[in-house]
Formats: sequence, C-alpha cells, structure tokens
Amino acid sequence: MARRFRGYEITNEMLGQGGMAFIYKGVQTALNRPVAVKMLNPALGLNERFIVRFEREARSQAQLHHPNVVAVFDYGREDDTYYIVMELVEGSDLKSLFSTHKKLPLEISLIILEQIAIGLEAAHALNIVHRDLKPSNILLSKVGDVKIADFGLAMDSRDREEMSAEAITMPGTVIGTLAYMSPEQHEGKRVDARADQFALGIMAYELLTGERPFMGTESEVRERTLRAQPAPIPDRCPLATPEIEEFVYRLLAKHPEERYASMRDVVMAIRDSLESIDPTGTLMKYRQEHLREFMLDAKAVTKNLKERSIEGHFEKGMSLVREPGRTAEAIRELRYVLILDPGNKEAKAKLSELEKQDHTQVVEPKAADAPRLDYSSRRESYTPRPGSGVRPPSGPVASSKSGPNWKLFAMIGIPVVVLAVLAAVILPRLGGSSQAEVFVSTPQEAVQVEVRQAGASAWTAAGSARGLLNQPLDAGSWEIRLRKEGCRDSAMGGGAR
Repeated sequence: MARRFRGYEITNEMLGQGGMAFIYKGVQTALNRPVAVKMLNPALGLNERFIVRFEREARSQAQLHHPNVVAVFDYGREDDTYYIVMELVEGSDLKSLFSTHKKLPLEISLIILEQIAIGLEAAHALNIVHRDLKPSNILLSKVGDVKIADFGLAMDSRDREEMSAEAITMPGTVIGTLAYMSPEQHEGKRVDARADQFALGIMAYELLTGERPFMGTESEVRERTLRAQPAPIPDRCPLATPEIEEFVYRLLAKHPEERYASMRDVVMAIRDSLESIDPTGTLMKYRQEHLREFMLDAKAVTKNLKERSIEGHFEKGMSLVREPGRTAEAIRELRYVLILDPGNKEAKAKLSELEKQDHTQVVEPKAADAPRLDYSSRRESYTPRPGSGVRPPSGPVASSKSGPNWKLFAMIGIPVVVLAVLAAVILPRLGGSSQAEVFVSTPQEAVQVEVRQAGASAWTAAGSARGLLNQPLDAGSWEIRLRKEGCRDSAMGGGAR
C-alpha cells in the first residue's frame, strides 16, 4: 500500500537496502517526478549517532550539483521516520553489472572509471571525502550516465577535529566496506581524499581483471591490503597497456603520499589510458555514446568494440610498416591484433614477414606480451616509487631484438651523463625552481623527460638524470613523464609554478 507524506507518494517497490536504510521508489506529486526515497531504519531512529550520520549524508550530497553524483532534493522527518529524497536513476549499479558481466570490455571499464573519477573530483573540490566507495554505490543509468551514491560515511577533509568524542567515528575505529578500504582506514588512522583513490584502484583492478586484488576472509583481506602485492594485471588482463598498469598500481600504493596528488591527475591518467588502447583516435570522442549503447545492448557493443580494435591495430601496424625505423612498433601492433583475434591470417602472415626481416623468431602472442605494447615514447614499464609497496608488472618487454643495444646505450648515455654532471656540479647555484627539463638526442627520435621533485631546485632534479636509463630513481616523491619532442640537446631549468 502506497504511503503519502509531505508531497511525496512512496510505493512498496524497494530499490535497495543497506545496514542503515531502505530505499523505495516514489513520486513527487506536485511535479509528477519519479524519485528515490531513502528511509532510515526505524530501529536506528532513536540513535543520535545514526541520525547525525544520515543528516550528514543528505547535506554532503546536496552540495554536489554534478552529473556524476546522485542529486538530493529533500531531507526531513515524518513522525519517527527520517528520509532523504533523491534523484531516481533508472538502470543498474556496478555490483549488479559485475554479476552479469564478469569482465567488461576494456574500453567500457575505463570510460566508467573516468566518470567516477570526475564525480570524486567534484566532491573533493568541496572537501568532501566519500570513504565508502564500492560497486554498489556506483549507479549506471540506461542512457550511460555514471553516478556516485551513498555519502553516508562522507567527511569534511578540512575538519581535523571531526573524529572527536561526539563525532560519528572514534579514533582507531575502522569505518568503510572492508574489501574497498585503504590501508589507513584498516589501521583506523585519519584519512583524506587519497583514501577514495585507493577504493577507486580496487574497483579499477576488479573491472580490468574480473576480481579484487585482495581476496580471502576478513582477516586475510585486511592483512593483504596492508602488506601483500596484487597479482600482476597482465596475468588477468592481457590487453592492458603500460599506461593502464601505471595508473592502477599508483592508486593501489600502500602509502597515501605515493598516490596521485589530486583526482584531477587521476582523470588525466585514465584519459591517457584510453588513448593508449585507441588506435583509431575516436574512442575519446565517442566514449559517452559507447557507454550508452553498452547499457542498451552490451553484447552487440562488446563485439563492435573488439572488431574496431582489431581493424584499428591492423591498419596502424600496416601504416607503421611503411615508415622507416618503426618496424618494432608495427610488430607490436600486429601482435595486439593476434591477441584479440588469434586466427587472423593477414596479421599472422605480415608479422612472420616482419619478424624474419628483423631477425627474430616468430612466436604466438602471449598474454604477457600485451601490456608491453608501446603506444608512445614513454617508458615501457612502470617502476613504483620507493616505499610504495606496489610490485611492478612482471614479464619481458616486447622487443624485436634480444640483448643490450650497446651502441644506442652509448649514444644516449654519454649525453645524459654530461648533462647530469653539468646539472649537479655547475648549475645548482641557480636553484629556486621546482622542475627541470632534459632533452637528449637519439639516432631515431628524441624524448622529453620532465622530472619533478617537491621542494628541490630544477638543477638538483636534473642531476638525477642518470636514473632515466631505465633505472629506478632513488629519491622520494618523483613523477616521470615522457613525451615525444623535436630533437635538441639542452638542459634547462623551468620556473617555479
């Protein structure tokens, strides 16, 4: 029997329930607008602690007028019932999607993650930390919108006294959903926005591989979250690129300071990852349409994306064949085709021809090969920062030749060493800046290497150029980014930003 109060009609259709509340479908009668009405469990209605938490959820969520956050329309009390009136999202949640699709297409997974990260960026801009990010709190509409829900455990990151004796959570109390909690949450420490990054990393790993990185009993999950390494992503997601591995491993860093500085950086890393799997250059442009179509017909979109990817990588590989000095890249593209379509005769024949020309043995594509596909001039593998507690991806780097290339090493290494000496000995006196750029000429192309270290002068940073020869940098808080640039030999300090 429908219930009416304060301009709303609540049906008996339950949309969901949790430990604190029940959610029903309803209608705002004055506007004839469908709504979702969340009601605090009557058993908790006399507990001030839960009433405060429920009200905080309404207030936090109501501040966020953003397409990637479920909108809140109203909050109040009717008799002994506390309620929140929210936007009704017709569709599914991410948890339900996992139950019907153990693994989503790589493109769809990244598009969903980007939308979640954008919503979190909006929340963090208002100093709101979600603290309970998980698949059941991510809603996907039938038209392809991704929305974050349930801010019941949200906190204001500016309020350092929030964990007081009268607050909802006491110091040392573990709060959140066990499987998606950050190490600092497991240890009952104070948290900030970077705890949401870790939860996003858990969901990213789950989307890409079909399972969470830390499984087991409650005690095992806690122990593994604090100390264990996730299984290498390539073992379970052979199509993941280095860009994808890098952003997921960094989100899952054990220490908050080893994660991204902000959710804006996470959004950009996800977009880099999208571009790395997009040989046609159209995925970014039409990603919202792809997600909308996937929600309507997942099977057809999955098939279409796979066919487009096979065609795109094959065409890119054949195009690279015609460019001098890019045989290795062409080989990698064709190997990618064969991972997607092992029976592709054209790709297999061309790959065999190229590998013979390159004096290499023809091998069948393996899962470990795919993550090493190089879509840019960036480093081919990700080396976690010291103390991050993250294991780098294992397996060989895709290469057309075996053994060290001493000629190339000498041609690159000598200029780098010279630049390092100049930077470390002659130029430190210049100081006063926070970044450095080093350009090194190579026989084929040049890469621009941007090295940053908080609180260090540009030339001190440049002095660590020796670490660019695929060696891990031994300083803390480093960020390395490589991009293709024109050839020139120079070392120069950028102004502080």
